[in-house]
Amino acid sequence: MNKLRTLLSAVRVALVVLGFALIGVGCLTGGSPNRILYNTDIADMTKFFTREQIETVVDLFFH
Repeated sequence: MNKLRTLLSAVRVALVVLGFALIGVGCLTGGSPNRILYNTDIADMTKFFTREQIETVVDLFFH
């Protein structure tokens, strides 16, 4: 059980580090959530949420 906790902790740390790296690269390259939303066909990416719902969530995190 202790090995499982150690493994899960390592996976969590790795995902957090990769997430920060992704955000950092996005910021350094001038990425913009609004530009991504308006230049990507959201309907093909997800079938479960409307564009308005996705924009609301993105606005909460980035504004």
